[in-house]
Amino acid sequence: MKFFLSFFLLASIALLLPGSGWSQDIRVSASVNNTEITLEDVLDVKVVMEGTQDAPQPDPPALPAFSVRPGGRATSLQIINGKRTASTTFHFQLIPKQPGDFTIGPFKFEIGGNPYITAPIAITVRKGPAPGRKDRLVFAEITVPTHQPYANELLPVTLKMYRKVTVRNVNIDLPLDDFRKVELGSPKQYNRVLDGIRYDVYEWNTGIYPLKAGRTTIPSALIELDIVEQTPSGRRRSGDPFFDDPFFQSPFFHNQFKLKHKILRTDPIELEVLPLPEKNRPEPISNMVGQFQMNTQFSRTQLAQGETMTLTVTVTGEGNPQDALLELPETGGDFKVYADQPEFTRTGGDKTVTGKKVFKYALVPLKAGPLTFPAITLNYFEPGSMRIKRSKPNRKR
Repeated sequence: MKFFLSFFLLASIALLLPGSGWSQDIRVSASVNNTEITLEDVLDVKVVMEGTQDAPQPDPPALPAFSVRPGGRATSLQIINGKRTASTTFHFQLIPKQPGDFTIGPFKFEIGGNPYITAPIAITVRKGPAPGRKDRLVFAEITVPTHQPYANELLPVTLKMYRKVTVRNVNIDLPLDDFRKVELGSPKQYNRVLDGIRYDVYEWNTGIYPLKAGRTTIPSALIELDIVEQTPSGRRRSGDPFFDDPFFQSPFFHNQFKLKHKILRTDPIELEVLPLPEKNRPEPISNMVGQFQMNTQFSRTQLAQGETMTLTVTVTGEGNPQDALLELPETGGDFKVYADQPEFTRTGGDKTVTGKKVFKYALVPLKAGPLTFPAITLNYFEPGSMRIKRSKPNRKR
């Protein structure tokens, strides 16, 4: 991982201890790029061991208020007037999880049985700018159409990032472990004017299904990115491509521009998940929520005793059609029924899930004469109508 910040505030006291078997004294130190950051910033930590190129990886301290990412190591060897100077530098990225005052370190080494410890560093993490629009170069928001979905109802979650500068290396983390989720269409990019300011908007849509009734929370989305800034000697480049431009990998870019790492956090969303209505709820009970239709088809209606026909039941609709379950009624001893594995096909939807689920059954009549196959019922809940509905096909003979 490359670091583009060259200014570090030295904030430690090196402990000098002789190292057995080493040609010179060992010195260790730790520094940070800033002692006051916001929740939108990344704290770059540099741990240096002078006197060796073979320093072991330091033991990072416990930092529950940060996500810690190792950023690699670099070694250096200089010989000036016959004097050998060696050092090893370890880089870490610390992503703050909450505001407050914290202590970074100490980092600990052990070489030749001797301990080496850096001095702790005090830092402050502030909340950062309010989620306004006018003065921000880039910001993000997350929205849902309702804060009171029903259990098992598809809830579209829309994450948008607004930018008026060039950004690179966008990475999104939307933890939805407490929900069943499904992607809704491909990411979109378009322009939008807010408060008289033109923004480039990047939009991601994800569908979630609340698993049970009660209060729950959609966690904050975390978007990591690099803002492209001009260096004092840089020239402005025409155009503003969003992703994967080879220009940004060229030596020209590194001479004319620099990257400022940034973290965007959306506000968490509180949900009150409603239970499906129990009053007058028909049997068999179904957890399907949405709008659905059901069609049945028999491969033939006349056959000899012992021959086989196929019953095909197709459930189509939007919401959670993949969850459709059928329970065939009792046939009164008229048929022997053999069920195949159902197949689900998703047919589209940028803000919803639409599709069809096909059930097939082999039916063998057990007696001669006119036979009636009982009606098949599919129960589902349609939130707009606030009641349980039934899809009930005509009887087939």
